[in-house]
Amino acid sequence: MAGAARRARWGAILVGLTVLAGAAETARAQDPDDEITEARVAFEAGRAALESGDLPGAVEALERSLTLHPTAATAWNLAVARARAGDDVGAAELAAHLARGTYGPLPEGQRAQAGALLGELAERVGRLRIRVTGAAAPWLLVDGARQPLAPDGSRLIFLAPGDHTVVVGAAGVRERRFDGHWARGEAREVAVDLAGPTRGRLRVTSTEGEPVEVLGVRQAPSPLELELPVGEYQVGIADVPDSRHSVTVQAGSLRDIEVEMPPSRWPKVALAVVGALVLVGGAILLGRVLADEGPTAEEDPVFGTITALRAW
Repeated sequence: MAGAARRARWGAILVGLTVLAGAAETARAQDPDDEITEARVAFEAGRAALESGDLPGAVEALERSLTLHPTAATAWNLAVARARAGDDVGAAELAAHLARGTYGPLPEGQRAQAGALLGELAERVGRLRIRVTGAAAPWLLVDGARQPLAPDGSRLIFLAPGDHTVVVGAAGVRERRFDGHWARGEAREVAVDLAGPTRGRLRVTSTEGEPVEVLGVRQAPSPLELELPVGEYQVGIADVPDSRHSVTVQAGSLRDIEVEMPPSRWPKVALAVVGALVLVGGAILLGRVLADEGPTAEEDPVFGTITALRAW
């Protein structure tokens, strides 16, 4: 129900904005440039597809229009179409571009709506703000796909919840790799200095003294301190998967992390301890009973003194 209401709300906003966009594109209809004319045709096709509920067709047509002739109105309608189609990452990327003015200014009302859409989408996707320094012409790969960096080496990346791999590098420089898991709404910032050291230190401490682990690297008593290549690691209580979380090791610095037993584990641990105590207490009590009822000498009129047998 929440998803349907959300789609209906953005659909209502779309109706008002497509009027603005249609007027803007119509004003350019007489432009002799064939690409602008083709962009207008694609825009109208995308708007018609949206109104008829053909979301894949709407996204395809609006993407073509935006490629041919980028405008704020087309970008906004494409962001709404992607959001309604379930592409939260694609919608968030466009909403962020609109907020930065990449496609030109939006009227005040539409700018506020773009901000509201971006805020809503940010709760459903992961975000990574990365900045790369220390090398000329650095490059960035996210899950194997190249992503452009700003002139200052920065980039805001929207990620679907789940596991992702981020790799940065430059010509003649050793690349840096980060593997991590992003939850819904999780935001991280990473600074990478390609000219600096390639390793950092990580110290993991358990609040209750349990053994700890850096997943896939080492398990050891708490505290565990390691020198590691820069990147993303999973740390937690040893052999307790739901205690793990991601941490980033930065070059030339120490990352100090405390981990603790998840609250959901304590009832199980307490129950196991109580059960063990009950078993031990029962064994002690049983031993005492058996000792009290051990073999006794009995007088037999024929065979004399015999010993009662407890077991064969």
